[in-house]
Amino acid sequence: MGSWSAISKSELEALISKQLLACTPEQQQLFERIRVPIVSVTVEGADSPDTFFVVAKHGDIVVYYQDIEEGFNLPSLTPSGALSSLGYEQWELTHVLCRLAA
Repeated sequence: MGSWSAISKSELEALISKQLLACTPEQQQLFERIRVPIVSVTVEGADSPDTFFVVAKHGDIVVYYQDIEEGFNLPSLTPSGALSSLGYEQWELTHVLCRLAA
């Protein structure tokens, strides 16, 4: 069993590029409209120092990658800029974009 290590920004960029290929043209356009420079954030009130990468923002909701579960999630940010909650979904980008478009 290999040891786990956090995803790097460049690895996440490559993952996003790969997963965008599976998205519809409309989903790709949506992502390009809401995409933000990748930023590292923590979880509000979390005891651990784990950080996660926000990749997009849509209104009050952000898209971040949870590399422990290897999936994208849709929480909001707190006023201090932390994630409001830690999600455990294992959504691919196409699933997140479908939910945001609904």
